[in-house]
Amino acid sequence: MTSSPVKLFSLVSFLVVSCTFVGALSNDMYMPSMPILTEVFNTSDNWIQATLSAWFIGSILLQLIFGPLSDRYGRRPLLLGAGILLVLASLLCSFSVSFVVFFIGRVLQGVAFSGLLIAAMAIVNEMFKETHQSTQMMALLGICTSLSPILGPIIGGVVYITISWQANFYLVALIALVLLLGLWRRMPETNENLNPEALNPKQLTSTYVSILKNYAFLGPALSLGALLGAILAYITSVSFIVIEFLGISPQLLGFTLIPAMASYMVGATITGKLARRVASYKIILAGLVLSLLGGIMLIGVGFVSPTLTAFLVSIVVLEFGFGLAHPALSNTALSAVKQSKGSASALLSFCMMGGGTLGSLVMSMVYNDTMWSMALIAGGAAILAFLSYLPVLRWELAKQADSASDENNSTHNTP
Repeated sequence: MTSSPVKLFSLVSFLVVSCTFVGALSNDMYMPSMPILTEVFNTSDNWIQATLSAWFIGSILLQLIFGPLSDRYGRRPLLLGAGILLVLASLLCSFSVSFVVFFIGRVLQGVAFSGLLIAAMAIVNEMFKETHQSTQMMALLGICTSLSPILGPIIGGVVYITISWQANFYLVALIALVLLLGLWRRMPETNENLNPEALNPKQLTSTYVSILKNYAFLGPALSLGALLGAILAYITSVSFIVIEFLGISPQLLGFTLIPAMASYMVGATITGKLARRVASYKIILAGLVLSLLGGIMLIGVGFVSPTLTAFLVSIVVLEFGFGLAHPALSNTALSAVKQSKGSASALLSFCMMGGGTLGSLVMSMVYNDTMWSMALIAGGAAILAFLSYLPVLRWELAKQADSASDENNSTHNTP
């Protein structure tokens, strides 16, 4: 057994975050081999791009069930079940002999990731009671997940060139299996109030309607969905833009992603450091303004100067803003819901993955071998993210003004 509660706490945090990271990795390691898959499965670029969308479609299919399921039976069963599904889905992709089977495997990988993410967000919110602590952990979760688009293509490119495209899926299955064994042995149940009625259709509907009526939850959730839509439009098209449009080799694809993803990690790290001292709405506002700026820059680059340097600078600004806003937006949304954290996590994840899926799906349909098609989608989504948060920002500013007024009145009335 682990020698102390502190060590157990740290070990569980590591395993939960790592397992979620591997789930995200399942969507990135095969990216360098995407162009060759058009030959393997005898299909078009658009259909291979659609396998990225398939992952996101899978990620939203059962989210609204996974949340209440974890409210009813606990976070641990959901986390372990999703991990097992990830192993099996990855093996299915590696053994695919037709595009249809491969597509189904990608959908199932997305389903597995959604279960991992929903469980992880609820576990973090329950394990860390203080707002700044849960924001810091959300930042860590976001940082580790953001490593996937960096490390995935780098590792995937090496594995693809030296072994095969199938080996990337073998590796995801192996890592997930090792982490699952650790979770099975050490993971405690964090949901101390299991709800026997959580899956009752009437209560389920009532719970979700109640959460959706709460714009303190919905505003941040919509902003996150729009931001992820922008990022996923970029990720869906980047391998084709960089490899085919700009002529970069598949082995170097991952390295071209480093500046953008590193800027996300820097932004999330800064949020983790500032969470104790700076109000969340201020961090969110700074992040959304930067994302908006990056989106506008990207639109300009797409039409005026479609070069690798200008493209990367615009994406860096957009990702840095996303990194700042993401942890604070997630924690703000979940903190607005006092009960049914599993359902709230599921709905938040649904909004995020729904936005990501929409961005990826639209990108796969409209991509026309140019940079500007992606720039319009990603830039437009960044603008939408900013607009979605404005009502919440107005409430926060009004609340701060009322608080300042009360303090002034209290000071004047003091004898």
